[in-house]
Order: sequence, then structure tokens, then C-alpha cells
Amino acid sequence: SAPPRAPNPPPPHGYSDVQITELPLRFEKPNDRFRWERPLFEVAFGDEPPPHEDIASVLEGNQLKANLATVSQPVSSPNLLHEIDTISQAIISDIQSKQQAQGGRAGKVTLPHCSKPVDLDITIPIGELRRIKRQFIKVMSHEFNTPKDSSSSGDMFAQFIVGQMNIDHSPV
Repeated sequence: SAPPRAPNPPPPHGYSDVQITELPLRFEKPNDRFRWERPLFEVAFGDEPPPHEDIASVLEGNQLKANLATVSQPVSSPNLLHEIDTISQAIISDIQSKQQAQGGRAGKVTLPHCSKPVDLDITIPIGELRRIKRQFIKVMSHEFNTPKDSSSSGDMFAQFIVGQMNIDHSPV
């Protein structure tokens, strides 16, 4: 019987010739959608050298300089929508009482919480005013439309009413 054979010694570079030829076939382009490949820094041949300092600061957790995208936006009052709702309700009540007092069209009126007089040249039914108020509150509730405080909401609501009346009652 033949003596047992000793295993083949490993190649000097650690991989067999077959593995070396198969290695390029196993390459997958990195994809930044996968968590384990983030942060992904792509450097193309011929590009200027990568910003090593910025990369190191991100990897080490150092803070970046504040800019418009990283600065936190000021938070509005937690009761802001309630205040806007109260102001818009006061404006609706005032419009309704002025329309009743003048028998329909209120004309040019000064409304509460408004700095300028508003021209209400048509009669606006109370149901329509409530619909406009709900729509205004909905628009104001979106983060990008919310004012910082309620001081300007009276003028904004008055302009919104006039704008809605121009849209709803414009000649076709």
C-alpha cells in the first residue's frame, strides 16, 4: 500500500490560480442603497483627489460646518394652529355680522387682526366662509406654510378669502 500523500502546499500568495482567475468575475459594483456600503465614495480615474479631511471627519463622527441644510429650523408655537383657528373664526364672525348689518355685500371693511381693509364686494354665505376657513387651516398646517407666529395670520386669511372669492366668482 502506498504511503498517505501529504497535502499540496498552499500557493505563495494564499490563493490558488483558479481563485485568482475567478476573482474578477465575482466583482459587484458597490451600491450606496445598502447600509454596509455607506458611506460610499466613488473616485473615478482622472478625478481630482478626494477630500481626505472631510471623509475622515465624517467617519470619525466630527461635526460638519453648519449650513442651510443642517441648521435646525425654529419651532413654531405648539398652539399656533389653534391661534390661527381662533383668529380666522373671529374674522368669519365679523364678516357675517357686517354682511347682515348691510343687507348682503359688506363692501370695504376693516376686519379684526387685519392691518389693511378688505374689499368684500360679494355676499359670502356662512357655509362658504367655513369651507374657506377649513381649507386655510389645512394649508397652514403644512410645515412649509406655517408662519412663525399668529400675528400675520389675520392678513393671510383675509387675502385667502379674497383670493378664493376671485377664483370662485370669476367670469368664464
